[in-house]
Amino acid sequence: MELNEALRRIVIGHWMLIVALVVLPVVVVAGLHLSTVPTYSAAARVQASSTPPGSDTEADAVLSRVDGIATSSTVINQALAKAKITSRTTDQLVPEIAVNRLGSSAVFDISVTDRDPQIAVVLSGVLAQQTVSFLDGAGIQQPSALLGQLQAQQTSLRTQRTQLAANLALTKDSVQSANLSAQLASVDQELANVASSIQSLQSQALSDSSAAMISTPAKATKVPSTISTDLGLAGLAGLIVALLLATILEVLRPRVADARAFARELDAPVLGRLTSRKEAAQAQVIARPEVRVALSRAVDRHTLTMVVLTGPPKAGRLTALAADLRSGLAGRLPAETTLPSEPASTGNGHLPGLKGDLEARTVTLAPIRAVSPESPTVRVLAMSEVDEGMRGQRVGLVAVVPDLTPYAEVRRFNDLLATTGWPLIGVLGDPVRVGRRSL
Repeated sequence: MELNEALRRIVIGHWMLIVALVVLPVVVVAGLHLSTVPTYSAAARVQASSTPPGSDTEADAVLSRVDGIATSSTVINQALAKAKITSRTTDQLVPEIAVNRLGSSAVFDISVTDRDPQIAVVLSGVLAQQTVSFLDGAGIQQPSALLGQLQAQQTSLRTQRTQLAANLALTKDSVQSANLSAQLASVDQELANVASSIQSLQSQALSDSSAAMISTPAKATKVPSTISTDLGLAGLAGLIVALLLATILEVLRPRVADARAFARELDAPVLGRLTSRKEAAQAQVIARPEVRVALSRAVDRHTLTMVVLTGPPKAGRLTALAADLRSGLAGRLPAETTLPSEPASTGNGHLPGLKGDLEARTVTLAPIRAVSPESPTVRVLAMSEVDEGMRGQRVGLVAVVPDLTPYAEVRRFNDLLATTGWPLIGVLGDPVRVGRRSL
């Protein structure tokens, strides 16, 4: 099977299904967009830290932290209470809050989308302020408590070291002096570790306390509609589903693309293609001239006396076609042939044109016409018109098939040829599809 035949079977043969499955999702998506209330977005810009991230991984970590704070229920409830908004809930706002990082910096846009532009402006500004407040103060309460514990431990170790140093200076026992020296070295090591931890926490606190508001939203902007993209995706999805279904249908119920493919399945020639209903109404004929010539030559070659038309088209169209072809094949007689006569002799017994004394016997022949016996009339019938009067006739079959004929017709023709023994002299293509009103 050629590629164009597969396309005809799948695309042209199921064009109504394909159009329906492409148009339906497009109409549904268009209806959803038309019924959707327009939304507005407002964004506030904040700085999470004055220290720029050292790498993309660190920048992603800062982004995750800011996003987690801005979308947390505690911060959202505080923002709603501060903005005095009671018509929105946390569950409604979480999907409408977005945090976007500018490049690899620590600057972020916190945006809120809402159907009311005023609520979007107020809520995005308040939410950004609450996020900055959490980064500046509430977010470092635990490190501050740890810093206080480390400073208290550092004071205790310093007191302990002073006492050990005093005892070491007063002792005269070498063993006790060695023990005090070891304890003093251990205390010094702990003091160094605590001092390092205090310095690290102080640096982190300094970095975390550098969050600040950069700008608050002045007005909300309308969210651009995505109807064109959604319609394109809906149409593409519908087309893919339609082609898949059409392919499955062709596998379950295969068809033959056209008359030429049908003739190839039966190993028969194509006699031509019939006229369409419009052409038949204008020319008052169903069979084209080349069809008549091809059928006449096929009848002569097979020496037939009867041609039977059969196929999927309705009986009325086959009967009309048989009547149209019958007028061109009925009562055909072979042309008369004239036999050449012998040349007449001259009065003196010499043949004209010959020199010399050569005598010839005088024979005078008149022109003779040889007429062969009359050929029998060739009957053209539809399969529904066949009766018992066809016994003893030399019958030939002509398959009349429209485009996209079910493949079961090929098997039916094979069975008919096997049971009748009639030769299949050719295939006629019919532009009128099966199921449509015939001529």
